[in-house]
Amino acid sequence: MIRSGSSIAAYAAAAPFGGVVADEIFGPWVRTGPYYRFPPEQRVVTELFRTSGGVITPEIACAAGVVFEKLARGEAGLPVCAPGREWLLERVPEGGRRIVVKMPHDHPAPGEVRRVWPDHPHVFVLRNPIDRLSSIILRGMLPEGSSGGPGTCITEGWDLPQLRQFCGRWLEARGAGRGLVYDDIRRDPRGFFGGMYRAWGWEIEAGELEGAAAYAASNYHAMSIQRDAGADTRRPVSSEMRAAPEEAIRAYLSDSVVVAAMREAGWATEIGAYLGSDAGAG
Repeated sequence: MIRSGSSIAAYAAAAPFGGVVADEIFGPWVRTGPYYRFPPEQRVVTELFRTSGGVITPEIACAAGVVFEKLARGEAGLPVCAPGREWLLERVPEGGRRIVVKMPHDHPAPGEVRRVWPDHPHVFVLRNPIDRLSSIILRGMLPEGSSGGPGTCITEGWDLPQLRQFCGRWLEARGAGRGLVYDDIRRDPRGFFGGMYRAWGWEIEAGELEGAAAYAASNYHAMSIQRDAGADTRRPVSSEMRAAPEEAIRAYLSDSVVVAAMREAGWATEIGAYLGSDAGAG
């Protein structure tokens, strides 16, 4: 979900291979300009998907396929590399660049992706929901006094319906070895990226795990491709300061699916662990 570490996870995973991140190519953004350099077909994907009701139609799949092909051939997009592996950017490897596709709010839905691209599996990254909401608020992405809805980055009711759905999908993925925990990007990066590569079926060597860990340690993605050079990668602001309101904390910790996912991830689920302190938990 948004503000859950999906950007650093995607870019760091691609970095050891000089890969490209297809960053939210299904929208809502058109990213054909100089910042992302996606091919013109990405606009087609976004505009068609916006009105498709979440279905990947044959037309959308065809346009997305062209986007992926152009990214892999080095005709578009911005490849990323791990520290010390800049030579990977100088040439397109035989067989093309590897592509990591990042999808916000698992949109398109996992079933749609499996239907159209059955050989390209998902992984899910779950962040402590309370830290995630704190991050959204501290980043100024939620108007003061708002609990979400039109004009904000989350749904109404502190995003609880969306969060419940995602936690259910994450629990299912966790049982299949495809559910990852955001904390491990910092706590156990080699284990985190190793789990990601295994879920994708990517053959890797130890140096590639080190490359992903090194990228994650030296970069902080404020959002998508944008990096925050002033941030401390070891201490995200939202883990040091808690801005989530009590109303949201109580709502999250009253939902059985959210609580089940939090327990599976190893986070506290008692309200007292999150109230009366500025420090992050879990």
